[in-house]
Amino acid sequence: MPAFTYWPTSRSRRSVGSYDVTGSLTKEFPLQDVDRTISLIRIDMPYTQFRELAGHRTHIDIPAIVANRFLLIENDIIIRDRFLSFAQNEGITQPRIRKIMYFTWAFRDQRIRRYILERVCDTNGLWRPRQLRLKSNSSFFEEFLSVKTTPKVRSNIEFFFVESGIFDNEADDVHLELDDGWLIDAIQVAAQHEPNLPRRRIMQSDPIDFLLANGWNGLANATVDQLMAIRNDSFPSLALPIDEGLDRNTRYSAIGRDWNRPKPNPSMAQSTSTLSNPVALERANAAHYRIEKLLAELARDAGYSPKFNENIDLYFKATAGHVLAEVKSCYDSNLHAQFRRGIAQLVEYEFIYRKLLGEDIDKLLVLEMRPPSRLEWLIGLATHLEITIAWLSEDGTGLESSMDLSDSLAKIVKLC
Repeated sequence: MPAFTYWPTSRSRRSVGSYDVTGSLTKEFPLQDVDRTISLIRIDMPYTQFRELAGHRTHIDIPAIVANRFLLIENDIIIRDRFLSFAQNEGITQPRIRKIMYFTWAFRDQRIRRYILERVCDTNGLWRPRQLRLKSNSSFFEEFLSVKTTPKVRSNIEFFFVESGIFDNEADDVHLELDDGWLIDAIQVAAQHEPNLPRRRIMQSDPIDFLLANGWNGLANATVDQLMAIRNDSFPSLALPIDEGLDRNTRYSAIGRDWNRPKPNPSMAQSTSTLSNPVALERANAAHYRIEKLLAELARDAGYSPKFNENIDLYFKATAGHVLAEVKSCYDSNLHAQFRRGIAQLVEYEFIYRKLLGEDIDKLLVLEMRPPSRLEWLIGLATHLEITIAWLSEDGTGLESSMDLSDSLAKIVKLC
């Protein structure tokens, strides 16, 4: 057994405004309305604006439910965090995202968490489908709510699990399969809401150990042994070699291939071979692939022939010299770090691949999101370094930038 215990918390580490931090359990809306409400979120959007907009588009009560279950909010501003990144890039209706939504809710709200662990699970941590339907289980919520409302709360929770596809009522099956890597990503999402810094770091560095230390394996419908197997397979070494991915044998390679990479499977990011190679790990990210694919399509539409190799995400011969592009998936709290990594890689690749690319190189850093207002100064820094920053447009169909664009980049990036 682990020698340490994590005390559970339902509080967000971010200021969430004036609404109840635990959220209502007596209200439940169809998931399609919840999805439509979440789709209204934009970078740097105030929660008050989000709530007003939802009042016109979906329902004025949905934003509070969404905020308390899933969103990270600071000083009334909705933060584009890992959850919103996953939802946008993979599609919020995907089973993986539904499972991440469930876990984030259970982490933040001890009532849901305890209900699963104390009523739904058996002693090994496996769900008992009958317990999800059992009307007498509404008594569990008498500790938190009035006796009058508890039957509605229990049925609301069952409704959420059925509509999300996690519980198949007719087949009596629970769908929390672990082979798509959802659990590790869910714990990483939940870590953003953990106010205690040491606990948050454990969640980020060894998520399965965190789950087991709390005795929360039941949240994943898994036994301790099943989670230990995931931990052993997914985390062979947390201290990756510094030079991995750019070794002596490949770093001077001038071999490039036409860009045609296949869409990654989310489980690829959890494999041992991928985890040992930072370049492969990043390329297994759905957001990274989405941006790369879009950039390649835009380049082809402009008459260029995009290529890639072991290290360079994408490059192509343009009107004057080459364009060298590095793609970075990101969300609000890691954008600065990803910017630094991307800048360093561009400068390094410019030097290492100078025989391949020549002297005239247009360096392009493509981010998943526009830098929020607090990080707008990064655009000035990039200008100083003679590197162009572009980002995915809000609708995901193009690339935008507020910087002066070269003739080559003006054909693929829209000035905003």
